[in-house]
Amino acid sequence: MIRSFLTLALTLLLPLSARAQTPSQSQSDDRLASDPLLRTYPLLSFPPLGVRARQKFFDAVPQFRAATAEYREGISLGRDLSKPLKTIEKLIEPLREYFIGVNASAEPVDLSSLQQLPLKDLLWETLTTAETVDNNLQVAFRAVQQSERDGVMDIKVLQFFSEIQDDLTRLRYLTSKIRKY
Repeated sequence: MIRSFLTLALTLLLPLSARAQTPSQSQSDDRLASDPLLRTYPLLSFPPLGVRARQKFFDAVPQFRAATAEYREGISLGRDLSKPLKTIEKLIEPLREYFIGVNASAEPVDLSSLQQLPLKDLLWETLTTAETVDNNLQVAFRAVQQSERDGVMDIKVLQFFSEIQDDLTRLRYLTSKIRKY
């Protein structure tokens, strides 16, 4: 009985409160509903990164691909690897910064299996990891473009970014270890 009374009262009072709004309130409500920049997005919307951070990411992906190709060529032809290693090391940071900026949290990486590798194995492990990162960055590049169009980043994409961060941590360790030789 009381529930039906409250329902009836709310049904009657809500239209009255809507009419009591001032014209400026209803106009601002209409503008809020129609302007995509003023609407709120779901919880998984990515935090606004600066144009600079996204641009660094977009610039780093093709540069990383070129550095990986140069490193691959250097290993197969026995050339000096210091330049491609330095380039790869330099590109790791902007990539990691972007992934951290979109809240793709990475787990700590166990590097103990890499500590006892001889130089030859270290070189090949670095190449394998760099190629894996490169291939994953190509997919990530398209995912970032898609998320910018949609305004939302899928949770699976964030998990994928976390995996890339793990590989970047491994790659940073490997390149620093090679440079010590």
